Amino acid sequence: MEAYTTMPGFKPQHIVCLVDLSPASRLVLCWARVIAQAFASRVEILHAAEPPQFLIEGQEQAQVELTRTELHGAVGSLAQEVLGTRVPHHIIVEEGHPVQVVLSRLERHTPDLIVMGSHGHDGMARVLLGSVAENVTRMARCPMLIVKGPEPAGEGLKRILCPVNLSDSASECAQLAGILAAVLKAKLELLLAVEEADAGRGQAEEQLHAWVPGGLRRMCEISEVVLAGDAAERIVERARARQADLVVLGAEHRRFLEFTTLGRTTERVMRYSPCTVLLVPRQGMVGQASPVKPVS
Repeated sequence: MEAYTTMPGFKPQHIVCLVDLSPASRLVLCWARVIAQAFASRVEILHAAEPPQFLIEGQEQAQVELTRTELHGAVGSLAQEVLGTRVPHHIIVEEGHPVQVVLSRLERHTPDLIVMGSHGHDGMARVLLGSVAENVTRMARCPMLIVKGPEPAGEGLKRILCPVNLSDSASECAQLAGILAAVLKAKLELLLAVEEADAGRGQAEEQLHAWVPGGLRRMCEISEVVLAGDAAERIVERARARQADLVVLGAEHRRFLEFTTLGRTTERVMRYSPCTVLLVPRQGMVGQASPVKPVS
């Protein structure tokens, strides 16, 4: 696929990819490769590791350096296998708790896109995100790709689902989804979820159709659907039924005491989605917030 560089808007040139050398790291790198090849991006692969617990006094520095070299080699081997020479990349291995390392680095350098695994733990009634993913989504000032589900097939995608609520911020999110659909040769479906007591289905469909910007229709193939019920449930169900490769979802950050939180629908979709989710922060929301405290 040729890199797409002429469309205004979303052009991720600097991608930070978080890996922990778990089996999920390969999937994370696969998604980073798809985006990087499409946009001619450079990829920074970040691995954070806590110091080994077996160090003895007087040998700490030598052992840490040896471990860092070994980890760098392991990450490099995986990156070479998945990214090869087609995607320019470099590797950073830092010592410390992964949450603290990642948040500290993002405070110094804000990338255009973060790619990371969800580290979810499947349960009977819930999916809990790992602390790294949870903290990064709470404080990041750029789009975040939360990798879940199957590996992308080839260099493109087949179907992208973008939930909207007919707001200005949803329009920005839909435009970004349209760019991705155009670049990755995917079909884009816009989903409007309405409460049962809201206006009739026909009226909502007319409102959605009128809301879609004309420029978006010229970018890619678009379909529209209106579903009644809880927004998060309808989004997850639709993503599963349509076998979506990606859900592009607006992420509105909210303040709760000294913490930054996500909206209920955003958080539930991120946790339960059967496929990868691209969270798009509402412009200006996070930048206005005071520094956040990591969740342990």
